[in-house]
Amino acid sequence: MRNQFFIFSILFCLAFHVKAQGYGLRFKSTEVGVESRTGLDLTQEGEIQYDGGFTIAFDLSFRTNPIHFGTIFQLKERTTGKTLAFNCNMFDAGREWVFTLDGQPIGLTAPMPGVMKNHYNHWHHLRITLDARSSMLHFSCDSLQKYSATFQLPVQSSFSLVFGVDQQASQRIPESPYFSLKDLSISDEQNVVKYKWSLREAAGEITEDSVQGKKALVYNPEWVMNYHKKWQAIKQFKLEAGPQVAFCGEYQKVCFLYTDYFYAYDLVTGKMEKKIFKEAAPIGSDHTQNVLCSGDEIFVYNHMDPFVRRFNPGTSQWDSVHQASDIPTAFHHHNKLIHPVTGRLTTIAGYGYFKYTNRIQSFHAENEKWEALQFTGDTLSPRYLAGLGKSADDANVYYLFGGLGNEDGNQLLGQQHAYDLYRLDFSMASIERRWEIPATEMKQSFTPVNSLVVQSAEDCFYTLVFDQQDYHTSLRLLKGDLNQPKLTFIGDSIPYYFKDVDSYADLFYWEGGNQLLAFTLHNDRDGEASIGLYTLLFPPVELVQAGEQPGTSGKIVWIVFIAMGASLLIVLVVVFRKREGHQTEPLVPDASQQPMAIEEIHYPNRNRINLFGGFQVLDRNGQDITNRFSPTVKELFLLVFMHSVKGKNGISSNGIHQQIWPDKDEVRAKNNRGVNVGRLRAVLAEMDGISLEYTQAKWCLRYVDTLFVDFHLVKEIIDSRTAQSHPHQTAHKLLPLIQRGRFLPCITKEWLSIFIEQETSVVIEVLEHLIQHEDLRAHQELQITLAETIFIFDQLNDTALKYYCQIFHQRGKHGSAWEAYQRFTSQYQETYNEVYPIDFNILIK
Repeated sequence: MRNQFFIFSILFCLAFHVKAQGYGLRFKSTEVGVESRTGLDLTQEGEIQYDGGFTIAFDLSFRTNPIHFGTIFQLKERTTGKTLAFNCNMFDAGREWVFTLDGQPIGLTAPMPGVMKNHYNHWHHLRITLDARSSMLHFSCDSLQKYSATFQLPVQSSFSLVFGVDQQASQRIPESPYFSLKDLSISDEQNVVKYKWSLREAAGEITEDSVQGKKALVYNPEWVMNYHKKWQAIKQFKLEAGPQVAFCGEYQKVCFLYTDYFYAYDLVTGKMEKKIFKEAAPIGSDHTQNVLCSGDEIFVYNHMDPFVRRFNPGTSQWDSVHQASDIPTAFHHHNKLIHPVTGRLTTIAGYGYFKYTNRIQSFHAENEKWEALQFTGDTLSPRYLAGLGKSADDANVYYLFGGLGNEDGNQLLGQQHAYDLYRLDFSMASIERRWEIPATEMKQSFTPVNSLVVQSAEDCFYTLVFDQQDYHTSLRLLKGDLNQPKLTFIGDSIPYYFKDVDSYADLFYWEGGNQLLAFTLHNDRDGEASIGLYTLLFPPVELVQAGEQPGTSGKIVWIVFIAMGASLLIVLVVVFRKREGHQTEPLVPDASQQPMAIEEIHYPNRNRINLFGGFQVLDRNGQDITNRFSPTVKELFLLVFMHSVKGKNGISSNGIHQQIWPDKDEVRAKNNRGVNVGRLRAVLAEMDGISLEYTQAKWCLRYVDTLFVDFHLVKEIIDSRTAQSHPHQTAHKLLPLIQRGRFLPCITKEWLSIFIEQETSVVIEVLEHLIQHEDLRAHQELQITLAETIFIFDQLNDTALKYYCQIFHQRGKHGSAWEAYQRFTSQYQETYNEVYPIDFNILIK
């Protein structure tokens, strides 16, 4: 009974949650041709009648663009045939709302609120009332502006209404601004809502009003919801290697600083500008990101070559330069802030010289020294690669999440992921640990980027996380609770190449654009820095929330309430039957009518070796001991391992020497082998059922079934007879193993490349067979999962693209299919320097 009541409660809460959500329709403007621009025809099924007057109300937001000019809607009254247009003009300094009648001003021009001039993607409530009895038009914006003008209409008539571009009109609206629309309603003279289009869809060309069911037609729709759940790559480019990167919220720019100059990318205009410093100030040779933007100042510093510099991007001048007199331990991948009480540059934790630290220190310009700060309360464990963010309610409070390290700070004692949250109060100089999730309870390991975005409304924070053990990794948005140990992944991912100090990624809240801003940086071997800038509309949306289908905006609440009623009925039936002593049989739906889902398989999380998604080893107690494998010990292990599988009987000592120590003479190679064999055996002793043996002049690994090796299970699944005849069962077992990532992605040894290519080719071949199997045609969710997994192993796989686009197109999610196609073709062009030969319309057939 308790479980049924819990389900009922969830459904009840979900009903109000769904009702509260609203994202809107995004109108494509001059960024596309006239025929591809967005229009919303509210009266394509018939005009709207009125008696005495009516009110049009809606929420509007402008997208990120410096110029907004054109018509928002046109209303045509039937009796007189006159057309009222509501326009905006942000082209010049005036920035105003303008009403026209048949192309002539009616004498109502209203200035826009100041906040609309430099804030984008923020919603504003507009209200236009046409009172035919008094011949007046009233207009208000955010209830702050109220303007009126004389305007004559027949007391009784009807009208047609189109927002954006009317694709069916003989004379199209010439231009519309870059705007989005939601919660559109039309009320009668008594202010009773007669029609309401919430515009909450994620796809589709028909939207239905929730009062009378009146359908509206959308031309070339682009739904705002998709921009809350999918990262948009707004800029990808290359610069000289080694820039220091700063997000300057005051200027709405991202700055890239070098010794004698800097680049400033304007997020609003999309333009890049290079500026020369009036006075050169060496940034330093270290690629780690020692830069912090606070207000209209940028602080640049370096612990390795101690200095602190303050730069004003408005004047392009260095206001002050301080050379630290002490040289502290290096603090790579630390966190930084401007102390809210003292105003001093402050850093937290970090790593250097094989030590993790929990030191919190401020730079004193007076004596040019870094000095440690003392805090009371809980003790922060030594770490690096943590995330830090300022409280949205209290400027003196910061939150620190996650990282890598250990309690002693000694790298020789191992490295553990931390999944905990600390509250640092700088006014009280106190630290409180809010919560912790043991690493053994996490299904996957990850570390956050340098920053957290803390939101007070939901008592939560956002950050990007990645697997630091994988070179070809990705960034995922993580939502964490400030008060309890709860973490949720949100949205899609961003590709990311991680290589220690040569890579950097971070996350910020861009207030002016009401978006999360992510950027990635990777210093290439060719002396260039590859940079990517990505945005996601705020607040971000969980993928499970974004699954509404076309036409459901006015019905989804009722569907949920019907589900609630059905659930309540089931609860009552179960209760009464239990009271009568009857046993009830579960109602199992026909499997052929249900979408196929991969049931989660729980493989052992102890005594385990993972080779897919990165090299990882868990001991008999479930502790991650991967760090115990030094680069040489790891290579020795893999070399022997790969020569101990597939019926092979091992590798000779000479074979090991040739692959690992080809530049050493026989004596030195033998000594190195002896030392590393001893180290490898010591690590393997922490596991059950595996040993390194030397028999018949060959080194080989012996292990039994108590040891879990993902590589072996993958081979068994692929080689079994069920792989061809039972695709459901094969996918059910295989996907949880290989979705972690490619086979040994971070290891680039030449001898290993042959093995990697062989295993990758086999996996792709099996996945392609599965996705094309006729038994899976009715199970599109599984096919999508298979396509996404194929992309992990082969980002330019034609088969995966074909099924991915076809399925989304069949579901009416044309935008998702088109976006996937564009990303694919763009990467194809970059990789092969030629255009992808298959047209989208041919691909989806």
